[in-house]
Amino acid sequence: MADLDVRDDGRLGRDPLIAPSLFRKPAFVSGLAVGAIYFAAFGGVFLVIGLYTQLGLGFSPLKAALTGVPSSIGMIAGMGVAQATQKYGRKVLLAGAVVMGLAVLALLVIAEPGVTPWQLAPALAFVGLGSGLIMGPYFTIVMAAVDPQETGSASGTLTAIQQVGNALGLAVLGTVYFGTNSVETTLAVAAVMIAATFLVGLMLPKQGRTDTEFVH
Repeated sequence: MADLDVRDDGRLGRDPLIAPSLFRKPAFVSGLAVGAIYFAAFGGVFLVIGLYTQLGLGFSPLKAALTGVPSSIGMIAGMGVAQATQKYGRKVLLAGAVVMGLAVLALLVIAEPGVTPWQLAPALAFVGLGSGLIMGPYFTIVMAAVDPQETGSASGTLTAIQQVGNALGLAVLGTVYFGTNSVETTLAVAAVMIAATFLVGLMLPKQGRTDTEFVH
């Protein structure tokens, strides 16, 4: 058995999984909040759209899946734009929140009986575009708030908050959808979450990290 590292004061030399110093950095804590809210909205919106197209509009699973393709194309485009405009840092993420929020509101307006996949396509594409603009710079911007020795702990925490946010969004927006039986109400809640993403995002660092010393 390997010897335990015992410090001079008798305590075991074990490093915490999450560095406590991270929570003394307001910008990093804001980044966690942005991640939790955004990923909750992201996961929840696409769950609700899938449920709405199948249960509300009567689409087959295949047709419902194909209806969501524009959002994937939009997200790819958004990530590309975010990469090309990374010098603008936080502004890109905030612009993404505006685009995504307006697109969700557009979905709320057009989500009526008889709506077709082609009518949903533009709004879904812009939901994806906004998502890509948020997700593209998110990790580098939040990581700008941490010190080099905190990189590993911080990147792991951000990855965890992504999973927690997704799970939370599925639970919250799924509950709202089934509780109200209204896609409009559910999308309105999602729009509020995206607005909160924008507001909390104002507290993030203005520029992202330029190094590649972390993995997300």
